[in-house]
Amino acid sequence: MNWFKAVVATLALAGASAVLAAQTPHELIDATSQALVSRLDAQKDAMKQDPNIVVGIVNDVVLPTMDVPTISRKVLGKHWKGASPEQQAKFTEQFRSYMVRFYSRVFANYNGEKLEILPEIASKEPDFAVVKTQIVKSSGQTIPVDYRLQKQADGSWKVIDFKAEGVSLVINNQKQYGAQVGKDGLDAVIATLTSKNNQPLTR
Repeated sequence: MNWFKAVVATLALAGASAVLAAQTPHELIDATSQALVSRLDAQKDAMKQDPNIVVGIVNDVVLPTMDVPTISRKVLGKHWKGASPEQQAKFTEQFRSYMVRFYSRVFANYNGEKLEILPEIASKEPDFAVVKTQIVKSSGQTIPVDYRLQKQADGSWKVIDFKAEGVSLVINNQKQYGAQVGKDGLDAVIATLTSKNNQPLTR
């Protein structure tokens, strides 16, 4: 999906100081996205030669801005409660690895996309927020992207979902894996994810 490639180019890639300085969801997306563009521009040529360069960046900086346990739970949906604690932990671990590989492949294809953050909208839910943005591609095409964030126990904010052109990351994966769990069982799905995650990374 081309919009997935564009949307991931807006994910946070900032130093720890920028993340800590961002107090609101809007500030978080703004500060980290600006740093992302700068970092990708600086390493664009190196990533074309070796896509694995970006894996460390994703692991160290991008993933900490996302609430992976919550995303994993939402992806499994109704199957989460029926899973054992061990299965929940294994699925979360493998889904995290899947996200790292997915984002790493997309970052390796970065091609100068720009991000515009739209005016802040007050949230009616104190522990949830939506930050609206749009991707501006080199062709001038714009792609609307909405980030949904949740306030954590320590007061920080993390991304728990995003929508690009109305398609949700969580719901899209929920449909895929929910159907597979219903058909083959959760252990089989975890095994499939593990096998894919162990394959060499390609662009």
